[in-house]
Amino acid sequence: MFATDLAQTPTNTNQTTHIRQRPTKPDCSLSRTIIMSFPPQSNVPSESPLSDGSLAVCVRDLCDVLQRVHLVANRLNCVICASADPSARVIIPPRPTVPVDEIAPDSVAPDSDNGMSDSEASFVATGYPDSNPEKWYCVTVGRVPGVFHGLSEVTPNINRIPGGQATKWKTRAEAEEAFFHALDRGMVEKVVVETRRTTLDRSDRSQYSLAA
Repeated sequence: MFATDLAQTPTNTNQTTHIRQRPTKPDCSLSRTIIMSFPPQSNVPSESPLSDGSLAVCVRDLCDVLQRVHLVANRLNCVICASADPSARVIIPPRPTVPVDEIAPDSVAPDSDNGMSDSEASFVATGYPDSNPEKWYCVTVGRVPGVFHGLSEVTPNINRIPGGQATKWKTRAEAEEAFFHALDRGMVEKVVVETRRTTLDRSDRSQYSLAA
């Protein structure tokens, strides 16, 4: 009976059938991250593109430029000293000492750019003590530029001279070679410093000063 009833039960043709579709999984193959490996960097420093010869040429050219700059500065300082008040003191920033020749001297004396005291001028000549003071000196900036033997003629030559410069050499030939090398480059200067004195009186108050 039950089987007959089930067999004769009409089916509803208008019934809507809902079909559920399972969501498809995304293709993970397209979203994969590509990791690129780079070769490790080497810590070994690369060779310098400049050879020893090129470096020597660069250093020599740099020395020439520095000497020319100091030459112009010395000329300007001489003009300022001549036109300024005698009581005023012109101070020039220190400059590095550059040998005037590729031959290394025995020792190079430091410059005294202001050249305003006897002790400073003495330090210029004897800045580097030597057991044998009778050396040859090349004076490129001073009252009388040239080559001298010993300090007796060098110290008064650069004393109180702005930018007075003297280098010390072992032999006379080296000193003369350095001097003429600087002379050919236009780096030898004869400096004349003039001292002006004016007698003052009470008529012009602007010429002197009284402490407050």
